[in-house]
Amino acid sequence: MSNHNEYYFKETVYFCNMNYKISLLSLILIFSCKNIETKKPESPVKFTKSDLAGTWKNILSQSPDFILLQDSAIFLQEDPKEKYPFDLNGDSLTFYFPKFNYTFKVSYFPGDSIHLMNEMTSSTFLRIR
Repeated sequence: MSNHNEYYFKETVYFCNMNYKISLLSLILIFSCKNIETKKPESPVKFTKSDLAGTWKNILSQSPDFILLQDSAIFLQEDPKEKYPFDLNGDSLTFYFPKFNYTFKVSYFPGDSIHLMNEMTSSTFLRIR
């Protein structure tokens, strides 16, 4: 009978320790989750042509797609690489090609990304230089 009581006592102590550890772990997780700052998504900001200057890569591309200079754009996927004028009017970016113009609505994010949107597509580009 003594062995049975001793076994029961050890099992009870083991489960009490386990419950204590689980409770302690739960409290740690709850407090650590409360201390994590919820990062708000960045909002687009006002921008100028000089803010857009640089080399940009589509998030789906393996290599850079275009370079925006102060008054022109160079599309790096084309040969020969020619400069095409562009204009920024508010949040509208228009590229002037020899036979047509292409306009996008631009959202500029301070973390060096832009979203170019039109009625057909929406693309995100990251500044790489």
